[in-house]
Amino acid sequence: SGKSVVMWDEENYYMCAVITDDKHVNNRPAAENWNGDNMQFGIFYGDGGFVAIGQANTTFHEISMALSSETNEVTLYRFLSQDDSHPIGEIKDAKCAIKREGNKTYYEFSMPWSKLLRPGDKPKEGDMLGYSFVINESDTEVREGYIQYASGIAAAKDTSLFTYMMLLK
Repeated sequence: SGKSVVMWDEENYYMCAVITDDKHVNNRPAAENWNGDNMQFGIFYGDGGFVAIGQANTTFHEISMALSSETNEVTLYRFLSQDDSHPIGEIKDAKCAIKREGNKTYYEFSMPWSKLLRPGDKPKEGDMLGYSFVINESDTEVREGYIQYASGIAAAKDTSLFTYMMLLK
């Protein structure tokens, strides 16, 4: 189980979460960190009708963050980029802290909109973004399940399954 909060300002996207998990296991390299205990989110910015038209259904930003259960190293990885606007791979231009205490894992993440979204995308109050969020579960070396807020990431890459996130102040 878990709780998360998303915040924003004109420069950055912020996310924090507290995940309850009896056993934390993730010994995967960054490109495979979804296959252990971790968090992923998908975000889409653009045409207000994206859910209905799907925007080709797979063009969105997908970010994954994980804490190694062996080294305590944090890995960030971009699996998808809307309209191929950013390279796929490890992310170095975001801030992320992940800490494990007892059966809780605490995540704090921030990333400039300019590095998260397409060049020139500048979200403002009242804008609607497509959004999905996944907590992956593993007590072994492979993902055994997940819980999600909206679909569109874990079972299939599909923005038509995302929910709306309205930016409010």
